[in-house]
Amino acid sequence: MDRSLPFKGALQDIYPQRSPEVNAYYWGVIMRMISDYTGHTPKEVHKAYKRKFNIIYWPHPTTWSWDLRIQSTTEFDSVSFEQYCLMVRADAEIDIGLTIPLPNECFIKQLKIQML
Repeated sequence: MDRSLPFKGALQDIYPQRSPEVNAYYWGVIMRMISDYTGHTPKEVHKAYKRKFNIIYWPHPTTWSWDLRIQSTTEFDSVSFEQYCLMVRADAEIDIGLTIPLPNECFIKQLKIQML
């Protein structure tokens, strides 16, 4: 077989699927806090944020035009899903004034400091 140089190769980062812990944090903390604050169900909040952040342009195969498609969060790898969670947290902070903690973060309303 005759092969000539140079040749082309494609490198792509491969990240693992999102973990059950990150998924539980998304549904149990982020979606729950926003739904409690707004009065909507967690699924309604999830659909609203998918429409806000997961719209991608998809080429239409026959008309050579672009269609809008809402990407499912199940298609995200671990890095993309964590970035999505950060966007949702930031949007909740900016739009409705709700501070959502990180997975290992806890808020203390007032520190009591005693001087010796």
